[in-house]
Amino acid sequence: MNKISFGISILDSILKEGYPKQSLVLLVGEGGIGKSVFLMLIAKHRLELGEPVLFVCLDNDPLAIIESFKSFGFEVDKYTEKNLLGFIDCYSFKVSAIYRKNLSYVLGIADPKNLNQLAKTIVEAMSRLSVGKGGCLLLDSLNEIFLYNDLTRVSDFLKEVRYIVIRHYGASFFATIHVGLSKWEELRSMIEHLADGVIEFRFEPSLSEAGVSVRQVRVKKMRAVPHDSNWYSFHITKEGIVPLKVKIRVSGEIQEKRDDDKS
Repeated sequence: MNKISFGISILDSILKEGYPKQSLVLLVGEGGIGKSVFLMLIAKHRLELGEPVLFVCLDNDPLAIIESFKSFGFEVDKYTEKNLLGFIDCYSFKVSAIYRKNLSYVLGIADPKNLNQLAKTIVEAMSRLSVGKGGCLLLDSLNEIFLYNDLTRVSDFLKEVRYIVIRHYGASFFATIHVGLSKWEELRSMIEHLADGVIEFRFEPSLSEAGVSVRQVRVKKMRAVPHDSNWYSFHITKEGIVPLKVKIRVSGEIQEKRDDDKS
């Protein structure tokens, strides 16, 4: 089985053998917890390996994502110029063409209400990027698709795109799901079983009760790869994702929650 690393130290320490290159991996957690940052760092790693990356933008427009890349010190211009990085814009589909910027790296504009059109646009864009036996598709997020379509149609769309990306192109497929509301839990429960891997995010519960936000990540499942399912704390800096050790004062004593402790 062809495996590859994430290029993110906290995940690579959990999945020491890497993850299957031809797989669908879901990133699941509350909004604002850092899932999109993980997506960008995954894209950065694959681009630096010389592999093409296609980003399906639903939560934000492509220009904003380019600016986010640059805010972490990653200059992506050379990759867009080499046709290694492309975007499908599902964010500004309602805006008249005269108001859209003509960006060479936007390979298509699709309406998330029309999943047949979106699937076709993805296939055409992947062909233009010459994706094959490498590279990845990033979709952020499935929630926006779910807003406009029933759950069964979303599931069918995901199966279709998964088959094309993994079986035909031999690429990786990453998608985010925002949770926290009951309607998103329905999406999560329906979609997770389709995935080869599920990476969960949360704010550390005991600290959240005290009004302190500490981000944590764990690998809930990953097909055919040994891993633990413990929670690991992390911090987001300009340099990317930094593992974090958390100390909690309990009954007057300091207890250190080490990275290898079970939650």
